[in-house]
Amino acid sequence: MKEIVHRFITMKLHNGFMVAMMLLFSIRASAEISNEINFQGFSGLFNVPTGDALNYGEFHINYNNLADSLSGRFGDFGTQYTKGKVVSFSVSPFPGLEVGLRNLDSDFKGQYTPNGRIGENKDNSDLSANIKYSPTFIPKDWFSLSIGIQDLGGIASSLDAQFVSISKELGDFRITAGAGRNKININAPRYDGGFWGVEYQPLEWVKFIAEDDGADQAVGVTLYTPKTWLNSYAQIYSQIVAKNSYLDTDDNLYFGVGIRTSLFSSINTGFQKKSESTQKIADVFDWLFNDYDHGKYEPVDIGLSEYQHTSDKLVSQLGLIKSRIAKQGFEDVWLGLDNQTLFLRFENAIFKRNDLDAIGVALGILAGMAPEDISSLDVTLSQYGVPMFRFSSKLDDVKKFYRGESDDFSLMRMPAKKQSVGDMLWVGGSKSPYWTPRIEFSPVLRNFVGTELGAYDYSLALKTQLTLPLWEGAEFLIDYDLNIIDSDSFNRGQSFFRWRHDDGVKNVLLRQSFALPYSLYTSFAVGRAKEMYLEEHNLVAGELHWLSYNGDHKASIYGAYLEHDDFSAFDKEIYIGQYRYYWESLDMSFAIEAGQFWRQDSGVKVSSIFNFGDTQVTVFAKDTDVRLFGVNFTLPLSPRRDMRPSTLQVSGNTTWNHSLATKVNGDSNGLSPQRAYRPSYLRYFEEHYLNNDRLSIAYIRANQNRLRNAYQLFTR
Repeated sequence: MKEIVHRFITMKLHNGFMVAMMLLFSIRASAEISNEINFQGFSGLFNVPTGDALNYGEFHINYNNLADSLSGRFGDFGTQYTKGKVVSFSVSPFPGLEVGLRNLDSDFKGQYTPNGRIGENKDNSDLSANIKYSPTFIPKDWFSLSIGIQDLGGIASSLDAQFVSISKELGDFRITAGAGRNKININAPRYDGGFWGVEYQPLEWVKFIAEDDGADQAVGVTLYTPKTWLNSYAQIYSQIVAKNSYLDTDDNLYFGVGIRTSLFSSINTGFQKKSESTQKIADVFDWLFNDYDHGKYEPVDIGLSEYQHTSDKLVSQLGLIKSRIAKQGFEDVWLGLDNQTLFLRFENAIFKRNDLDAIGVALGILAGMAPEDISSLDVTLSQYGVPMFRFSSKLDDVKKFYRGESDDFSLMRMPAKKQSVGDMLWVGGSKSPYWTPRIEFSPVLRNFVGTELGAYDYSLALKTQLTLPLWEGAEFLIDYDLNIIDSDSFNRGQSFFRWRHDDGVKNVLLRQSFALPYSLYTSFAVGRAKEMYLEEHNLVAGELHWLSYNGDHKASIYGAYLEHDDFSAFDKEIYIGQYRYYWESLDMSFAIEAGQFWRQDSGVKVSSIFNFGDTQVTVFAKDTDVRLFGVNFTLPLSPRRDMRPSTLQVSGNTTWNHSLATKVNGDSNGLSPQRAYRPSYLRYFEEHYLNNDRLSIAYIRANQNRLRNAYQLFTR
């Protein structure tokens, strides 16, 4: 009886789908056919991947209840799909490229035997990695082609599959066909023998789908919220699918829900807008792109506030400029004049999310208020008295840039040092950065995804970090974790207890930083650090950084010695070397680091870091005692402009990190947390002194439009 009911429902849905298609054939619309990730974690239909890829800079997350049976591991032996809980996310860090992770969670049925199943476990899940590429040099009016790998380097899940897919748009239709190989040895493996699908999207909010993925035939519908509902930065979609398969007669109704959003932050680039960043990449790699007109920034007059000086006293004029800059919330503001050059020294305590905003605001004020006869500007940005970055520019060029008369202006890097007050006329001495407590709040999340204990286990705490600048380059830091919530597996006596975030002080450090000649910077820290249960150490740590003239090259050395109170076997030595190259045209970096890391694992980590405004996406591979592939997100958890410092300054974390990784080698699928791991006290200088490794001429040139945007937003 149950089988008859399910077949009746499936037949009705098939018939309803065809009727709806016929009714909507007569509707004329110009709805663009949408791309969203499917139940397998790729951009596609339900299980069939399309020849297209997600748009550059988009992030998708999807939940659905269609799980692979994995040859009987999750479902009945001889079936392809079963009910489960599947979470996928995918991101496009480069035009045409998709990278994603998919966690499949279902009741672990155990080993199949003639007498039944053994080893049943209802908390089993598995995390796998996907990658897909659609060449951007193929003209869109021809077709779209993609190649993809599912479960990249997978070990235990048997989801390993590869495919080639071709799609062609015809009006409101998109037709897809392809072929592939699936590792699962069942009667009709998905993708083997070919697959096809048809999408029909007559309206922006609805799309009808029919497909055959090589194992199942399915029809269904995808519904979308209007793109304007969430200011064109996010859109929610839901999927309902009916499946008809000779392998599966019990479960044939499934659903999914997802959200798509733009990763670009702090710049006006929603997913509906043409991407200026894509156009910049296409301009550099014209051979890689065929059909491209992704949008180009057109400078506009934002109304540069030029001040008409009424006093002949030069000191009064400099005092007015200094006062206006200091009112923005900057600290230690000094203004000097020598030989037709206007000098500015200041500290940014207000635009902590990105020093680019601070430079844009200060430079715009200088351009509008500079006294007569000034020909050039010389700007030095410091951090707690340490000069970190200095450049000079021609005043006329800067004025043209802020007036919208040009796209850019030239910058010349200068040696970062403090000019002596006795060398020229100086006006300044505003609020000192020292002895002002800085409090930063941040969530700290430790999680395990896709284990035999559960789909997602977590320990969440609130970190409160107090930083007290003492003297030039010196800081006292202390942070305290307040546990918020844990999953059961983090409770005492359970498997993940030692990784639990407990209440208490975690790090107490005294840090001293210096700027050395020849673009060298160094920082040392002494104190106490607690990483997890039974991992509390006294430590001495140091780092040395060298930056090239434009900042496109950076070489770093990190080292630390950690002494355990009770067990010498827990003592640690860390020594890591890193090289980073910043590719200005792509606004991205490549990094390689090697050495002995925190867990005393030795090896190498290779990373590609993609910038989307203040959001960063890092795709990495680690090879120490295990090989891992994963994605890291660095997100700002504070507004672009923070609270002005007075007796106290409170802010959120500007560089909150979260990673997911999966093992891609070996015969076992054991957990491998914190491999190739560099702790926070060996990342602090880059994040707080080097603008999250973005304080360079090359980075400013790649994002010059933001200088004007910051000035317009925060001073107009």
